[in-house]
Amino acid sequence: MKHARRMLGVLLTLAMLFTTLSVGWSASAVDYKTGDVIKFGTFPQSEVTDTKLIGKLADAKKNWNSAGYYSGTGSWDDGKMTASDYMQYADFIYDNAGYRAIQFTKYRPSQSGGVASPTSGNGSGYATDFIYYFKFEPIEWIVLDAAKGLVMSKKLLDSQPYQNLVKKNGSNFYAGSSYANNYKNSSLRAYLTGAFYDAAFSTTQKNSIVKTSYSYASYGSSASTPAVTDAVTVLSYNDCLNTAYGFQNTINADSSLVANEITAYAKSQAIKNNNGKAEWWLRTPDTATGQASCVTTTGALSHAATVNLTNKGVRPVITLSTIHSDPSLSLSGCAHNNGSITYPEVKATCTRDGHAEYTICKDCSAVISGDDKVIPAKGHVDVKMLSGEPGSDGWCDECGAELTLHLDNSGSVQISGPLQSLMDLIRKLVAKVESLFSKTEKTDNGGSSGGSGSSVDLSETGKSFDAFAEALSSLINAFKGISDEKSAEKETDRNNFIDFLNNFGNDE
Repeated sequence: MKHARRMLGVLLTLAMLFTTLSVGWSASAVDYKTGDVIKFGTFPQSEVTDTKLIGKLADAKKNWNSAGYYSGTGSWDDGKMTASDYMQYADFIYDNAGYRAIQFTKYRPSQSGGVASPTSGNGSGYATDFIYYFKFEPIEWIVLDAAKGLVMSKKLLDSQPYQNLVKKNGSNFYAGSSYANNYKNSSLRAYLTGAFYDAAFSTTQKNSIVKTSYSYASYGSSASTPAVTDAVTVLSYNDCLNTAYGFQNTINADSSLVANEITAYAKSQAIKNNNGKAEWWLRTPDTATGQASCVTTTGALSHAATVNLTNKGVRPVITLSTIHSDPSLSLSGCAHNNGSITYPEVKATCTRDGHAEYTICKDCSAVISGDDKVIPAKGHVDVKMLSGEPGSDGWCDECGAELTLHLDNSGSVQISGPLQSLMDLIRKLVAKVESLFSKTEKTDNGGSSGGSGSSVDLSETGKSFDAFAEALSSLINAFKGISDEKSAEKETDRNNFIDFLNNFGNDE
């Protein structure tokens, strides 16, 4: 038996080893061929236009993040571009679906060195100082190489520059110490392997993506180096000449691979829309250090696009270990039960300063609705009268929110009126029970009861215990699920309940 178990263990180990090797060696996509379309991962794409749904999404909890878009002095190559907070986004879940909210106070310039303008539009059709909502939807991918598992997004999913920073020095252009069109150090690569990768794929889906070596040799070269090893990239110039991928001898408008669709989200990010088409980046740099390759709206290839143009599309490319459709949402499909929970600070709804902490999923960074931890706002004002004396009534005078612990106008930590009243009443109830215990012990020991010399009626004591238990049970039920919004009806119920406890606690 012992030898049999040992042999079984060896066989299982070998099976796992061969399985691992086979996954790493081949995409094993027998059922798919070049040109097929699969669904894998998700990204915000279509705009929410239903007014009722927009109203509900407006009330959902949001953790706003800066897009960190660059703008500058107006010169495209002075190196003075800086990241700003004029555009923000928030990913969250509502009714088991993922959404991205965006808002911006200024329009993104067409080049990262341009000046973000608060007054003139950029042709996107989206206005400043409004909140727009986009739904996370399955990403469609065109199979380029079924054997290798190489796929390219069918739609232009976003609008990003190849490089945010450009500074001219002599006849060359730089981003830091690298040439401005060095893909390895480009803003485009950082976006694809960072923000896009994290937003588009769940942890399980990331495990299906194979980090692959991709050449970014300059235009005109067929060399395999220099190269980067990434999970996400974009096509190279030479990829677009590869007929095995389904392209023509040169990319052209008749190719189905070029008849791309611009998502509504990409339009909101200031992509340049030309009758439903837009240019999109390739990773291949030009020999001129301030330019890189792209595909034009006619389907022609260009190797000389200025690298910090922000209005060109992004069409990601990934390599899958096994080509398969997986339309599960990275947001709403996430189980939210792996890893620890973080509580990033966000502003409270009160007009006073303060904050609340919301539960954030570690895997997909979504705000988890209905599971939040609210911290008392630091700036709430609560100085109303309680029982004829200066104190707290437990409601913020500014926004009407119910408070438990808060800072009053003197800066001292206070317990709110309702909570303080309940604590006092519980003390009274406990004192009542302690008194009953004391009387019972004296009677059992032959002593007097209450100084009257008569014995305690144990049946009455039992009734008192029952009443005490009922009071505590009512207390728990009465304060379950109390809304943060001030409600006259709930406040009346609460006051009636407190009167009941007062009468019980004072009963002799």
